[in-house]
Amino acid sequence: DAASASDAPAASTSALLPATDRFGKRLEGRHVSARMSEARLRYLAACAGVEEAARREMQALCDTLSESLPLLAAAAHWALLYSTLSAHVGASLQKGWTLPRLREVEDGERALRVEGVWPYWLSADGAARNSFEWRGLWLLTAPNMAGKSSLMRGTLAAALLANAGLYAPVDDALVPRYDGYFLRTASYDVPSEGRSSFAQEMDDVAVLAAECGARSLVMLDELGRGTSAREGSALGVSLLAWLHERRMSAIFATHLHEMEALLSSPAAPSLPGLARKTMDVSVDDATGKVEFHFTLADGVCTDSLALHAARVAGVPDAIVSRAAALLAAGGAAPSRPAA
Repeated sequence: DAASASDAPAASTSALLPATDRFGKRLEGRHVSARMSEARLRYLAACAGVEEAARREMQALCDTLSESLPLLAAAAHWALLYSTLSAHVGASLQKGWTLPRLREVEDGERALRVEGVWPYWLSADGAARNSFEWRGLWLLTAPNMAGKSSLMRGTLAAALLANAGLYAPVDDALVPRYDGYFLRTASYDVPSEGRSSFAQEMDDVAVLAAECGARSLVMLDELGRGTSAREGSALGVSLLAWLHERRMSAIFATHLHEMEALLSSPAAPSLPGLARKTMDVSVDDATGKVEFHFTLADGVCTDSLALHAARVAGVPDAIVSRAAALLAAGGAAPSRPAA
C-alpha cells in the first residue's frame, strides 16, 4: 500500500503535457492535461478559421468596391473639406469675423479697402481696429511697440483669407486678387549655413525679386537693420525705388530714419507714388508718459522711443538714463513722433 501511494504523484505528473504559449513555445514549469491541450488546439484552429474567413470577406468587399474607389476617394476628400469649412465658419462667427468681398478678375483696380481690420490672434473686443485704403507703396515709420508689425501681419492675413474665400478679422473689406504673398520679418543667423542675420535678410530680398510681381502683396518689416544704419538705409531706399518701378503693392516698415534724409537728397530716386504712414502715439511732454493707440495715421515718425521700450523691458534705469544723456549730448534728444 505504501509503495502504491508513493507511485501516485508520479503517475499523475506523467499524465500531464508540457504547456506552450500561442506560438508553440514551451512554458517552463507549467503543465496541462491532454484534454486541455486538445481544447487549446481546437481554439487556435477556430481563431485561424475566423481570421481566414474575415480575410475572404474583406477581399470580397475590396473586389466589390474597386470600381468605385475614385468616387470613394473624392467623397472622402469633400467630406474632409466640408468638415474643415464648417469648423472655420463656426469659429469665425464666434470670433466676429466677416466674409470679405473680392474684386472681379478683370478689375484693374489694385486698392485694398478694409474697414475695421484687427490682428487675427486677438479677440474682436480686445483689439484696436484700423480702416484704410491701401494702394501702391507705403513707407511705415513708428515707435517701437506701436503696432506696425501687428498691422502688417493682420492685413496680409485678411487679404490671404479673402482670396481663399474664407472669413477674415474685418468688419468689411474689398480685396484685390493677389498672385502671391510675401511677408518679411525679423531674421536670425544660421551658423550651420555660414549665414549672418543680414545675409538672411538679403536672401529674403533675392526671393522677393525673383518671385513677386505687380499683382503680389508685399510686407517688409525691419529690413536692413542687420548692418550699419548708413548702408541699411541706402539699401532700403534702393529697394523702395525697385518696388515703385514695378508698381508693386508693398508696405516697408523701418526704424532707419536716415532713409528720409536719403529720400530728400539730390541723388534720391523720384517716387511720386510713395506715401508716408505712421502709427498714432501720444507722448505727454511734462511726464514723458507714452500712450499707444495702435491706429494707422499719415505722417513720419522721427523718434522710435527706444528708451521707453527699454524701460518697459526692465532695463536698469542707470543704463537708460545714461543713454538719454548721451543722446542729449549728441544733439539727438528724444522727441515725440511727428505727424
